[in-house]
Amino acid sequence: MCMIAFATSTTDDYDFHSITTQIDKLSWYYNPSLTHVSCCLAVSLVTQYVGAVIARLASDMCGCKWPLVYSFIFTGALQISGIYCEALESFIAVRAVLGITTGGIYGNAVAIGLENCA
Repeated sequence: MCMIAFATSTTDDYDFHSITTQIDKLSWYYNPSLTHVSCCLAVSLVTQYVGAVIARLASDMCGCKWPLVYSFIFTGALQISGIYCEALESFIAVRAVLGITTGGIYGNAVAIGLENCA
């Protein structure tokens, strides 16, 4: 589980850096300023910690397995739906919810890994 948490963190870092290298193209496609796009992406990155807390609370109520499974399913669906956003606001909303689900994966995987190590 620690390896899953590490892989999730690495994949999320790769995803975030690949998006930030495309700020010029996002600004051209959605027509706001570069500063506005970069600020919106930074705000969507903060939601990962919220997702880790929400998923951990859900795991305390119903076990770690199902919140982790749902986080994986929603992450895949949100990765695909981010392609089809036509406005910057909807793209940032998808990225924010994606941050929540990614934080849920990372938080649950680390928690499961720490439980199994003890």
